[in-house]
Amino acid sequence: MEFKNHGNGILELADDSLINTAEGLLNIFAEYECEALIVKISHLCPAFFRLSTGVAGDMLQKISTYRLKFAVYGDFSEAPKP
Repeated sequence: MEFKNHGNGILELADDSLINTAEGLLNIFAEYECEALIVKISHLCPAFFRLSTGVAGDMLQKISTYRLKFAVYGDFSEAPKP
């Protein structure tokens, strides 16, 4: 994985990596010792956008529990449809 470092513990995912699970997301925070992560819509697996899968809920619950910051940007009209 490649990141752009914005300082103050803020990283932006800068390659084409895909985040598939809450554990994968937490591993990024732990391995790279960041407090905030910025990702494009394309970095999130299609299951994230289908709420019935629970992927988004799991990821966002972990972010909330560990008091981390997580930002997603991009053209949401191009996000995978549920």
